[in-house]
Order: sequence, then structure tokens, then C-alpha cells
Amino acid sequence: MDQLADTLQEERVRRVVEPLLSGGAERGFAARDLEYVRNLGLIAADDPLRVANPIYAEVVPRELTCAVQAGLTEEMAWYVDAGGGLGVRKLLAAFQTFFREHSEHWSQRFQYQEAWPQLLLQAFLQRVVNGGGRIEREYGLGRGRTDLLNRLAAGRSGIGRRRIAHRAGEAPGQVARVGSGDRDAAGSRRARRWRRRGRLRGSTRS
Repeated sequence: MDQLADTLQEERVRRVVEPLLSGGAERGFAARDLEYVRNLGLIAADDPLRVANPIYAEVVPRELTCAVQAGLTEEMAWYVDAGGGLGVRKLLAAFQTFFREHSEHWSQRFQYQEAWPQLLLQAFLQRVVNGGGRIEREYGLGRGRTDLLNRLAAGRSGIGRRRIAHRAGEAPGQVARVGSGDRDAAGSRRARRWRRRGRLRGSTRS
């Protein structure tokens, strides 16, 4: 993990990985950057451009957000509903408030500036479910969003199709739009598809 942390700090790696995390369509990297990151095994060897496998899809954003997550105080108990599931509406409302009040401060904590709103949301969610579940992620170049599916030990709560809109030129504190809607089934199908793809393509390179 220490090696991965160092690798993600390299500018040529950031130029390739950042637009995948943000969902942006712009490519600010050169062909040699892409070749380098593919040789590292972080990115799939063929098109379309995407993270190599589900393991890296999980550990890359977690590595980029671990310091931020450590500074958050959210607790899962605050958002568990009477049925033992995650109160998604309450959680997203809390994140929107947190984003409006603190985003300008937290934005400076991320090296990956294009993707910091998405990374901040993931840090917030990971802090809430830490030890009590896991987050499945799907993101990629040109998607314009990050799809998240949160799984708790007592059940499943969809954060699929939850989008943070952070357009260029807007002050961070003015943008806190997170979409809603139940997408559990779609998210589960995507997760299963990605796991099958990961098994076919093999595990990460050491």
C-alpha cells in the first residue's frame, strides 16, 4: 500500500487517474502517461479507459481519501434507521450540509483537484460505514458521475446514481447537489458484472 500511495502522487499517474475519478471527459495526459500507468497495472490494457479491476477501483480512492477520512467525526449509528439499514436520505442531507459549510476547507486537502468533490463524498461515506459495511464504486472517463453502492452488514442501501455536480467556475461552497433515487438493482448488476470482468482479467500486479 505504501508503494501505491507513492505511485498515486506522481504527476503522470494523477493526469491519467484523476479524470477517471471525476468522470470528466477531458484528457490532460499524453500517450506516454497512459502507457506508463497501464504498465503499472492500474489501468486496463485495452479500451475503453478504465481502472484495471475491482480491487484497484476500491483501494485507489480509499488511499486518496484516508487522511481526510481520519479527520471526519461521522458515526454510522447516526444514520441507521429503525430497520437496521442505512437512512440514505438523512445521510445525503447531512453530506449536503457538510459540503456547503466545509467544502472550501476540505478541497485544499486533495491533490486530485478535479475529483475532490467525488473523493470528499466517498471519504464521508467510508467514515460512516467503516467497520459496518463496504462501498462498491463504479467510475470512468466521460461518465460525469461516480456510482456508489453501500452495503451494510444488515442489508443494502443504494447510493447508485448519486451525482455531485461541481462545474468549473463555481465556488466550492455553492455546489452541493447529490442526486437521489433507488438504484440497488442496477448497482448490484454493475457490481456483479465488474467482479466477473475482474476474474476474467486476473488480479492486480504486485
